[in-house]
This record gives sequence, C-alpha cells and structure tokens, in this order.
Amino acid sequence: MVPVLNEPWGARARETWRDVGEARRVLSCLAATAADAGGAGAPPALSVAASDRGPLASWLLRNDLAALAFAAAWPDDADLAGLLREAAAGGAAGNLAHLATLRCIERCFASARLPMILLKGAAIASSGYRDPSLRPMTDLDIWIRDDDMPRAVEQLRELGFRQEAGPPHRPAALQKRSRGELVFRHGRGEHGLVELHYGAFQGWWVRRAAAPDDEALWRRAVPAGPGRHALRLSTEDAILQTAFHVAVNQFGQVPLRGLMDLAVLARAHSVDWLTVAARARDWRLATVTWLVLDTAHQLVGLPGCEAALAGLRPAPARRAALSAFVTPRSLLAGRDLTRRLRRPAFMMSLVDRRRDGMRVIGRTLWPERWWITARYGRPVSRVRHLFGLVLRGEA
Repeated sequence: MVPVLNEPWGARARETWRDVGEARRVLSCLAATAADAGGAGAPPALSVAASDRGPLASWLLRNDLAALAFAAAWPDDADLAGLLREAAAGGAAGNLAHLATLRCIERCFASARLPMILLKGAAIASSGYRDPSLRPMTDLDIWIRDDDMPRAVEQLRELGFRQEAGPPHRPAALQKRSRGELVFRHGRGEHGLVELHYGAFQGWWVRRAAAPDDEALWRRAVPAGPGRHALRLSTEDAILQTAFHVAVNQFGQVPLRGLMDLAVLARAHSVDWLTVAARARDWRLATVTWLVLDTAHQLVGLPGCEAALAGLRPAPARRAALSAFVTPRSLLAGRDLTRRLRRPAFMMSLVDRRRDGMRVIGRTLWPERWWITARYGRPVSRVRHLFGLVLRGEA
C-alpha cells in the first residue's frame, strides 16, 4: 500500500506538529523513498491536503528535507512537489559539484596511496540513499590517519585548495589532540568545503568521557563502492558515528537530517543491532546511542532496533533527565540546546559513568598542562584559563 498523508495539520502546526504520530507517518514515508524500500515497483508517495502544503513545505525546507520530500511527493502531489522543486534542484546541483570534487580528491589520494574514509553525508548519500541527490551535503568529510595528514594536506594544496584558519579557541595543535578537523576551500571558490578529520568521534567530551576504538573502525571499513579507493565505515559503525554526531552537536545543525540518515541506513542495509548496542557499551557511548536511536525510532522508525534499545536504555531517573532536553516533540519544534547554559548540562547528562562526568568537569576547569599549551600557544596559568572560561565563555 502507498503511504499517503491526508489528515489536516495546517494552522495549528505551523511551528510544530500536532502529534508525533503524524510526523512519523511523513518521515517514515521519506525514509522509505530514500532507501527505495517501498516494495516492488514505485516508492511510497507523499500527498497532503491543499491547505497543508505551504506549512509542510516550509517545515521540510527548514529541516533540509526538501529534495527527499520532492521525490516522495511528485508522483501523486504535483502541487506539493512544485513548492519543493527549486530547493530540490539546487540541492541536486550542489551534490553533483561535491561528488565531482570527491572524485578528483579520490583519484589524487589513490595515486599518492593515501588511505581515506568518507564520513557522514559523502558516505551515507552513496551507500544508503537510492539517489545521492536526495541527501544534501554542505561539505566533504574525509578521515585521514594521523601519520598521513601532512601528505593529505599537501595533496589538497596541489589541487588548488587552501586551508582556512580555524577559530582562535581551536588552534591546529588542539584540533589534532581532540580528533577534530582541518578545513579547506578551493582557491577559486568552485569546490565548496573539504574537511580532513583526525578521527570519526571528535571533541573533548568524547576524549574524556568515552573510548571509541579508532583502529577497529579502520579495520572494519569497507570500500565506498565498486572500484572505489575511498572507504566508508561499516554499517554498524556508521550508525554509531551518526548518532554521536547528532548528540555532540546538541541536536543542532539540522538534526532531522541525521535521524533520517539513521532511518535510511536501517532500511537499506541489514543492521546487526545487537552489535551496535555492544559497541556502544564498550565505548561508553550507551546513553548517547540510546537517546539518538530512540528518538529516531519514535520519529522515523528503525526496523529491528527494539532489542538493542532495550539493552541500552538508561535508568528511569536518567531518562527523565534526558527528556528535559530532548523529546520527539521538542525536536520537531526546533528547540535550541546550543545556548551557553543548556549545552554543558545536556552533555553531562550523556555520560555513561559518574566518574567520567567528573573527569569532564575537572579537566574543563583545570586542564592538563599540555592542553593549556596547545590551546593558548604558550604555557599560561590554569587560573587565567579558568578566569576566561567562567567570565568570558572561552574554552
């Protein structure tokens, strides 16, 4: 049966959905379209009442789902598709440019025998979505081993890319230690952003509160496609990395796109969900993984994940604390968790072990001396760091 949404949600839902179940019907339809999981024949179609098309189209545009919704709507709702056509065409053109850049980089790295793992959009667009144009990309994320990073930087420079200076609180030395990224833009501005990553799980929270296994991620990586030089994470590792990325960005930066990625991977591949849960526990990312997967399951549906969610589910008190920050309804309404006071409290609610939380707090306020030197470019007192952190929000 073709899923059709024809219940009104118009005026009362211009800022949020009337209920989560209604949103789930739309989003699961989009996920099935993306993964070509509508059964034999045509993918599922999206159709709405005339009075609902404008508000729904605006919401889809805000959440970077226009291209996918266009593909779902055009067979049965030409009017809704018409509202999304321009954004879908722009997204497709942007993706073509990104993929052309990726092919150029991939050939260059292959010639230089530089291993590379694609992360996030560049990997999931081609491995999960039936058509890469359905998954918008804003940049290319490429993971390079530490020892290979200098050569990778040089190869990009030979292709005409120039490294962009990062923000003052993220100098290059600190980016390396936090498994962050180096950002590049083509000198003529024709190729968009390319980010070379030191790791798949980045930031100081994960360095101090969790323990993802980088070497295991490399061992399990698979070719990004037939005859490709680039690798991508295994499906289970990609789910963990995507869930972490959504959480560490405090469900910001169009989080529904990340949740859609999870739903598409769940439909396009045979996922070993118990392995996902086991690795999450081993890496002390159980709470992070449960929160994001549970939210994605409620909003879009992750077929077969129920046992894994049961194994990762935190205690009732922790679930209550997490619900103060994130619920399916608050996510649909676009609640902002990135404000200065909300962000640290939310990140502390994600730690698996109390002692890891204490380490995060302690080292944020009183970092290691090497951290101080890397952050400020010279040895400075921890008191000065604490002063800047508390009074000016520096870190």
